[in-house]
Amino acid sequence: MPKKVERNCKQCGRHYVGRGRRFCGNSCRVTWTNLHRNVAKRIDVRAKIAAARLGKPTTLGMVYSAQWRQNIGLALKGKKHSIRWKRAISRGLRRAGVRPPRNDHLVGPVHPNWKGGHSRARGKDYNSPAYRAFRASVLKRDNWKCQDCKKRGGRLQVHHLKAWGPHPQLRYSIENAVTLCRPCHLGRHRGVPRPVTVDGRTRLEKLTTLISA
Repeated sequence: MPKKVERNCKQCGRHYVGRGRRFCGNSCRVTWTNLHRNVAKRIDVRAKIAAARLGKPTTLGMVYSAQWRQNIGLALKGKKHSIRWKRAISRGLRRAGVRPPRNDHLVGPVHPNWKGGHSRARGKDYNSPAYRAFRASVLKRDNWKCQDCKKRGGRLQVHHLKAWGPHPQLRYSIENAVTLCRPCHLGRHRGVPRPVTVDGRTRLEKLTTLISA
């Protein structure tokens, strides 16, 4: 029987003691395999599979043309399911035994994208009249044009120059906001450390407090 050793998990980076050679558990092993060794998830392979299956019978024995698929996609675009419908889908998936791999050690404060637990408050703020008026003012000031790539129209977003969480007094300040398209907005946040949370502590400090407690 192999001896227990101390290592760092190749997927989550957590230090563990066990017999696993590279991963702390089956969840991390399955996640890493799906990300690195699942050929069917590569974009070029999926394109080849779709091209090979186009016009061929499905499991139901039906043949769908490209135009038919496009029309169905347009008809279903933006359609919202009711709560009853969503719950029925959830029950059906549970009966079928569908269980996605879940990394329990990456839930909540230990997740890399954890910002302090104020996401729900920000989501409610998006629907407030004050935020709607603030966003409309920023878009009108910038003439509905991305200030980085200068592209006008499209899917525009309002970016806070000083983060929303640690600067509540500047959340509705027009001078603290700029209009960006979605790619440029993602580029502004790429590689930038997570901001300090509302209560003045960093994510690492909050995590340390939770673990010590």
